[in-house]
Amino acid sequence: MDIPIDFLKKKYKNSVIESITGGGTNELYTISHNDETILVKIAGLSSEDIVNEYNALH
Repeated sequence: MDIPIDFLKKKYKNSVIESITGGGTNELYTISHNDETILVKIAGLSSEDIVNEYNALH
């Protein structure tokens, strides 16, 4: 079970979801629907760098 993909499929129904990258602190996805594409970044909660990640995104 891939929790980020399952979450994104539920939230963004009828959209094309593609993984761009994943690694130590986050995963990045493109979500396309009609003529619109957005980027979604999901931070890894188990990462020791999560506070830095949060501050950078904030």
